[in-house]
Amino acid sequence: MVFCMSSLPALAVPTPKVGSSCPKLGLTTKSLTCKKVKGKLTWISSPRQDQISLNLPNNWYMSQGILNILPTTKSGKSVKVSSDTTLICSVSGLSISPISPGRCNLRGETSADKSFQSKTQFFSLDIRDSNDFENSIASQYFFDEAGPELVELSTAGLPIEYRANTPTICKVNGIKIEFFAPGNCAISGIQRGSAFIDQSAVKEINLKVMRKNFISFVPAESINLSVKTYQLDAIASSGLKVYYTSYSPEVCTISENVLTLFKHGYCSVEVSQPGDIYTVQATAKTSRIKIMRENVITMILPSSTALKLKSLQLTGVSSSGLPVTYKSLTPTSCIITNGLLSLQSIGTCTIVASQLGDEFTLPAQDLSTSILISNDRVLADQPDFLTGYQIKAIYVVPSDGTDRGYDTNGYITSMLKEGNAFLKSSIGLEYQIDSAGSDFDIQYFKSSYSTSYFLSGEDLANDLAREMKLYENATLDRKNYIFFIDVPSLKNNKACGYAGMPGLLSVYAVGPTNSGSSTCVGKSLNFENYASKGWVHESLHNLGVDHTINDSCDLMRGSGDCNSVWTMDKDRNKYVGSATQGVNILTLRVWKGYTSDQNLRASCSIQYAWIARNDGLRYALCPTGSQFIGALTYCWDGISRVELQVWRNNGWESLGEGNHHSEPWGKFVNWKCSSGYTAPWKEVTVTSPGLQKYRWMINNREGEVLNIIWQR
Repeated sequence: MVFCMSSLPALAVPTPKVGSSCPKLGLTTKSLTCKKVKGKLTWISSPRQDQISLNLPNNWYMSQGILNILPTTKSGKSVKVSSDTTLICSVSGLSISPISPGRCNLRGETSADKSFQSKTQFFSLDIRDSNDFENSIASQYFFDEAGPELVELSTAGLPIEYRANTPTICKVNGIKIEFFAPGNCAISGIQRGSAFIDQSAVKEINLKVMRKNFISFVPAESINLSVKTYQLDAIASSGLKVYYTSYSPEVCTISENVLTLFKHGYCSVEVSQPGDIYTVQATAKTSRIKIMRENVITMILPSSTALKLKSLQLTGVSSSGLPVTYKSLTPTSCIITNGLLSLQSIGTCTIVASQLGDEFTLPAQDLSTSILISNDRVLADQPDFLTGYQIKAIYVVPSDGTDRGYDTNGYITSMLKEGNAFLKSSIGLEYQIDSAGSDFDIQYFKSSYSTSYFLSGEDLANDLAREMKLYENATLDRKNYIFFIDVPSLKNNKACGYAGMPGLLSVYAVGPTNSGSSTCVGKSLNFENYASKGWVHESLHNLGVDHTINDSCDLMRGSGDCNSVWTMDKDRNKYVGSATQGVNILTLRVWKGYTSDQNLRASCSIQYAWIARNDGLRYALCPTGSQFIGALTYCWDGISRVELQVWRNNGWESLGEGNHHSEPWGKFVNWKCSSGYTAPWKEVTVTSPGLQKYRWMINNREGEVLNIIWQR
């Protein structure tokens, strides 16, 4: 018998059988439930507990989008899924849509049936968000400009922490980068995330902080060539070294920042600065500097001239080589047309020479010169219109002598013509004779020396050259000066004339004797005047020809009486076509029509050894062309190295190494060192006449400074 007592625990009820009556509605056992069936309490089988599984992953990321699930149940029934956290996730059917990071609480439900009870089961799914950030900024900035801003929020919308790892270069103020100096700016950034947001990876940013680089270069617009060097002073704003390049090396070159000038023209200079790892390359700057040459006018005019000459060709030259213009300040005395000075009347003629320069040439300072126009006499050497070697005749009257007017009455002119005609007929050549217009330029000179001095003196030619200051302002053309002295004889009646051999000076006596007969002037065989033969004889001595000793009728005889006609090396074996007597005159650059022939020889003359200048200038005279030049005064022992330097543009320039020899000027110049000594020599080529200074460096030390007056 079964007793149903409400006070008894359910477990005390003995296990009933399905279909048997039960004591209390709702009473359950392990597998039975007491239910009312057709009005009677009856044991029936109990429905089973169901079990739900949503098969969820541990985490789901927002970026993964919708999560499709496949729920399973123990009963095999379908499951209804819903979200209890709709701000975190939503459910549509079996699809879960993440809305924001957080814990997504889900409810799974099944309905009851006869076999299983209804089931409600709760689940959770962590919705996470990844956390990243990128800074889209340039990799290079200038430190003196505003820095960029970094991204403020990560992809998860959280603020990012930044810090500068190179505080001397940059810092981060919030998200703003500030720069202090050039260099590498290293910045790290991180977002630490939250419960449902990942921590971002540390982001390293390296920015190249650069400094700007500008070149400041403002050279002079023009520089005078005479300064020779010029220091350039370009600077870069970076403070880095600047570099210079010359694009006109024929005009100028650059070493470091020193400009060396060679000639006039445009000196094109570029300044560059290549920068460095943290400095940008500067934009190169170029400049064209005008190199200006100086411009000095030289004009050699006589201190006086004779009105009878009517005109003079002005021969002023500028150091630039540009043409000189002239103006007469005394038009009543002289006028100028195309460089020709026309003499109008006796008086003072004042001329102004000008040269205005050009793009690369400075204007020359005007040169003013005055000439005294006299009635008859030529008292100074007139400007040359012939070029090259020429015979210069000077009529000399002693201080107490009689002026016979030989320079103006045609007497010396006739001797010059007859002597030149004899040369022409004998060897087919003649001299150029210094001329002014259509007349010979015969100069008059009243000496301070007395007649007795001229009659007995031994060095008249050099004395007269010093007295007349012939080499104080040497002419640009070589001149062989022949002094026609108005005395009856020379050297105490032992000579009519004499000359240096070689040399550029000779003397000849042209005065009459008291007895009425003279051995120095007057008709002689085939000469109307023995003096015509005499001056040619002395001029050949100047060329280097010695006396003939075996032909008493030869022009160059040393002694003996000629009873036939005067000849000139008739056998062509002495000094015409031969050098037996010292020199072959046919090889010399002295003859009319050949004075510029560089194939003919023209040697230097060491005038300084005999005729010092008042200004103390140590000088030699040299014809233009190729010449052996040597030391002027000294000889040395123990020479091991020789260098010749030339003074140009206010500085010494090397012409290269030379040699040394006992005859430094060559065998045709009367200058040699004594035994055991030598002097330096070097061959140079000069094409333009004028004064040039040189220096010999002997064993790397200054040996001697000398000047050469180059003449045509």
